[in-house]
Amino acid sequence: MSQSKLQRAFGVRSLGFANRAKPVYFSSIQDVPDGMGNEFKHWFVLRKVKFE
Repeated sequence: MSQSKLQRAFGVRSLGFANRAKPVYFSSIQDVPDGMGNEFKHWFVLRKVKFE
């Protein structure tokens, strides 16, 4: 997750993703509302613990 000053002013952020395929593929979603970004982070942390 990243957030520029302009995005912070509007209450949005960017989410970045990378898969582990060969070749590695990067993708992103721009201007996601802060609340949704926080929900995604929470889901991702729980998912990571679940699969370890």
